[in-house]
Amino acid sequence: MVKIFRKIRQRLLSENKFSRYLLYAIGEIFLVVIGILIALQINNWNESKKNQKIELRYLKELKSEFAQNLVLANESIRSNENIKASSAKMLKFTGEKRIEISEMELALTMNQSFAPNPRYIPSPSIIEDLINSGIIASINNDTLRIQLAEWFVILEFAKRKEDEIFEQRNAITELILSQIPFLNFLRDDGSGNLYEPLSIGSNFKGDTRDILNDVHFENRLGMFIILLIGGEFAYINIKEHCERILITIENELIARQKLVTKG
Repeated sequence: MVKIFRKIRQRLLSENKFSRYLLYAIGEIFLVVIGILIALQINNWNESKKNQKIELRYLKELKSEFAQNLVLANESIRSNENIKASSAKMLKFTGEKRIEISEMELALTMNQSFAPNPRYIPSPSIIEDLINSGIIASINNDTLRIQLAEWFVILEFAKRKEDEIFEQRNAITELILSQIPFLNFLRDDGSGNLYEPLSIGSNFKGDTRDILNDVHFENRLGMFIILLIGGEFAYINIKEHCERILITIENELIARQKLVTKG
C-alpha cells in the first residue's frame, strides 16, 4: 500500500501535475488523520472496557463489604440497647430509699452495664483502596461517590460518641472502686471464680449496694445513659447509610446488567 502511494506521487510529480499532487497529498494526510483517530477511538474503547471491568469488580466488593458493615451496625445497636436497658434498670434503685435489689443481682447488672464493649470497626475498607488508587474519581455514579465520601464522616461521628461513652464508663468505674468493696462484685458476678483468691470477696465490711445511695453515682449513671442514647443514634446512622449505599450499588449493578443484555 505504501509503495502504491509512493508511485502515484512520483507519477504526478513527473507529469508536472502539481495541483493534482497537492490535492492528493491533502487527501493522503486526511486518510492518515482518520486512521489515527480510529486508532485512538479503538484504544479509548478498550481502555473504557477495562475501566468498566475494574469498576464492576469494585462495585461487587463494595456490596459485600457494606453487607458485612450492616451486620456489624445491627450488632452494635443491640449491644448498645442492652447496656442502656441494664443501666436504666439500675437507675430505678438509686436514692435514699429501701434497697430492693440483692448484691448479686446488682453485680450482674453492673457487669452488663459497665463491662467494656467492642467499638464499631467496619470490615477492611475497599474504599481506602479506591481512594489510594484514584479509582474512586472514575466511579460514574455520582450518588455512590458522594455516599462513599460521607462514610468516613459518619464513622468519625460514631467514634466521638464511643469515646464519650468510654470516658463516662471509666469515671463510673473509678467511683465504684473508691466507694465500695469491689471484690464482692467479682465474687457475686462469678468473675472471681477465674482465680480462687478473688472468689471469697472483700476483706472489708460494707454492702456493695451502698453505691446506689451516692448522688454522684446516680449523676454519672444518668449521664452515661444520655451518652448511650447518642451512641445509639450514631449506630443507627451507620446502619441507614449502609442500607443507602447497598441500594445504590444494587441499582447500579441492575442498570449495568440491562446494558449488557441489550448489547
